[in-house]
Amino acid sequence: MGFLRRVYTNENRDFTALAGAGGVTGAKAVRFSAASGIKPTVLMGAAAVRPFGVAEYDAAAGEEVNIVKGGVVRMRAGGAVTAGGYVVADAAGDVVNGTALDANALGRAWTTGVSGDEVIIDLDDK
Repeated sequence: MGFLRRVYTNENRDFTALAGAGGVTGAKAVRFSAASGIKPTVLMGAAAVRPFGVAEYDAAAGEEVNIVKGGVVRMRAGGAVTAGGYVVADAAGDVVNGTALDANALGRAWTTGVSGDEVIIDLDDK
C-alpha cells in the first residue's frame, strides 16, 4: 500500500519512531525492535507478535516514521478477515482473523475481506 488511509483517528496517540533494519511499509503493522534507543525503533509486524501500531507511510531503515496507535484505518487483509471479529498481524504486517482472547490482537474489523482486499480496522477496539 505504501500510505495509510485513515477513516477516523485519535492523533493524540500517534508517535514518531525510527524505522529499523529493512525499513517499514505504510499501512502495515509494526512492532518494537529490541534495539530501541532514545527514539523508539520499529520493525515490520510478525506473526505471533503483538503489533505496537501501524506505520503511516513507507520509511527506509533509519528514517523517521509516524506510528498510528488508535482510530480507524484501512489495511490490507493477508487472509480471511471477518467483520466484527478481532484481527492480528501476519508475517507481512497485514491483518488476518484472530480471537477475542488473542494477546496479539491489533483491533477489530469493520469489514469482511480475503487476502489482498482492503479492510477497515478499529485500532481502539482490542
